[in-house]
Amino acid sequence: MQFQNAEGEREYVWQTPWGVSTRLIGALIMSHSDDDGLVLPPKLAPIHVAIVPIYRKDHECSATITLPH
Repeated sequence: MQFQNAEGEREYVWQTPWGVSTRLIGALIMSHSDDDGLVLPPKLAPIHVAIVPIYRKDHECSATITLPH
């Protein structure tokens, strides 16, 4: 991307890559999720992980978010 400066010369813009990285991560999550959560392809995430909440008291259990099966 270029712009014309005050002297009439073309210059490249100074920009950061943050928009590309966050947008690509968002697109990855949107395209690989379903009602049960994020499901990544095996080549991208070869290890499957399950997060199991552990609680000791009833009020801790009620604060835990559960997803439908």
